[in-house]
Amino acid sequence: MKNEISKRKEKIATRIYNTLQIYKGKACLTGFYNGDIIYQNSPSRRIEIYGFRAADNFFKKSLLKRGFTQNDLRGPVVTLIEKEFNNPQWPDGKFIREPILRYYNIGGKGKVFGSNGSDIDDEKFQPANLNERHIGALEAIIKLSQIPYKISENFENYDEFKETLGDRFDPVSIDFVDWCPQQILYNEGLGEFVNAISLKETGKLDQLDTSSWKLKDSLDPRDHFKKLFETLKKYSSH
Repeated sequence: MKNEISKRKEKIATRIYNTLQIYKGKACLTGFYNGDIIYQNSPSRRIEIYGFRAADNFFKKSLLKRGFTQNDLRGPVVTLIEKEFNNPQWPDGKFIREPILRYYNIGGKGKVFGSNGSDIDDEKFQPANLNERHIGALEAIIKLSQIPYKISENFENYDEFKETLGDRFDPVSIDFVDWCPQQILYNEGLGEFVNAISLKETGKLDQLDTSSWKLKDSLDPRDHFKKLFETLKKYSSH
């Protein structure tokens, strides 16, 4: 029985680790369901995703002006920003400004409104469709956000996850920065994300380092995002 459990955990750890390898150097999470994805092939783009949380009253007024209904805003609102990607050699050299090309808001039921460039005047938002890259970026953010939960659910702690992988585990760009544009998959390290889940479950979230406030603020239940993603994938243009 013990051997069967070990084999099961090894398969889970391997699947998780293989997923991490796919996104190394391409993604960075600042919190659960918050972060950005880089597409380096032409045209080069940085897709930033924020705001997986219920809109506050001030923001809600703007969203209603942009075309959403009260019903659209019953769930959290996602902000997706598409930028030029102008820093393939970063952190080497001076950072080059990356202009905003498109700004999108996505309602909890999948409705999308967008605006061109950095012009986020409420009156200029129009109904919009997300393209294949936008959907891919959302999928990546969701997959990476689920990984700390999978580790927490299947292993005693983060150390057991690493021990299960043994010599295969390379912490560079997972727990330590790498010399590339997206220097680390998880801000503060994957271990800190797993630790945040543990602290919340035991009622000790106040012990989370104050530098990880973005991580702390993003620890709300996110079950509905799988459904939102499936809706967007079905109805958005590719």
